[in-house]
Amino acid sequence: MLKDHDAERQRNVWRVLFAIAAVWTAWASLVPVEALPAVNAWDKLVHALNYGVLTLLLLPSQSPPRTTVAGAWVFVYGVAIEFAQAATGYRHGEWQDALANLLGILVAGVLWRLFMRLRAARR
Repeated sequence: MLKDHDAERQRNVWRVLFAIAAVWTAWASLVPVEALPAVNAWDKLVHALNYGVLTLLLLPSQSPPRTTVAGAWVFVYGVAIEFAQAATGYRHGEWQDALANLLGILVAGVLWRLFMRLRAARR
């Protein structure tokens, strides 16, 4: 069992990793498309994976981890980025992207809960 200060230190590491991933997500979502590698057919999968990873990075930063809260924050972040894309003039937001984000968030939440149940069963 981790001591309180060790547990808080670990949560802080996860917070930093989440912040880095969130900044990278915003940058990749808001730069002109020409600056990014082409992923046309895989665009929605990339959205789902990215927002799933964001969720999985946010969950261990909470005490205790709450999948609904983490998922809601990451979803709102994704919707805000879609609106920001629409405001750029050179990108556009899509509801399909927000739906792909949500799918990734939901899958991450299910995986997290399964992981936590398996972890608890081993103790």
